[in-house]
Amino acid sequence: MEEGADADFTSPAWALAEPLLLNKSQLGWVSRITLGEHADDAWFHRHKAARDSSTSIKLVVHGNRDKKVRVMNMRTVKQCSRPLSGTLFYNPPGGASDEVVRLYFDLDKPRPRAQMLKGFDPQGDYFSLKTVSLKRDEDVVFLVYASTLKYYCSFSLALDVLADGRQQTVTVTDHGQPFRVTALQSKKNQDGDLETDVEKYKVLYVAGNGDFTGKHPDQWRRWDPGKYARAREEWWEAD
Repeated sequence: MEEGADADFTSPAWALAEPLLLNKSQLGWVSRITLGEHADDAWFHRHKAARDSSTSIKLVVHGNRDKKVRVMNMRTVKQCSRPLSGTLFYNPPGGASDEVVRLYFDLDKPRPRAQMLKGFDPQGDYFSLKTVSLKRDEDVVFLVYASTLKYYCSFSLALDVLADGRQQTVTVTDHGQPFRVTALQSKKNQDGDLETDVEKYKVLYVAGNGDFTGKHPDQWRRWDPGKYARAREEWWEAD
């Protein structure tokens, strides 16, 4: 059995454990490679940044044995701690014949189970009801969602596989690194809803919808977290 995995969407926000100060030239370069139509997340991966709240992993499992290979289970191997608060890159969102299996892991639970998804609603433990069999040269695509609203989590995926009468575990990582996801620092607003508390970060960069002035949507711009929070609130009140 062969496997491959990619985190397959651009995250609206990334957080780092430590403060990262970039000068104007560096910030321009980071903007060019992480924003826009051809955005690439590789720079964030090199700096061990964590995605905002959830990540989506496209996992392609390929059968390469003459006998059937059976995927018995899928688990997360995780380490979780307090959400990151060093640096925030803040860009909030605006408004084949292969079998695709959509699964969800709630990383806030002590032992997350692979939940079936109907739409975006978890519908019970997938592998307690069925397993996945692969013939030679057959592919199965797993679209795996993992999220946390409480912690910073780094994790890998572990597939329990039955092949040639023996059970083995196949570990899936993000190109040799763990997948990383973090809850954002948050607070309740005047309406009682949770919103990102940018003031809890030591360093703040904003782009896209985070730039409420609308002047620099395709550029990361550094803000003092406190000044940004006050300016954004004033802008909302005046709008």
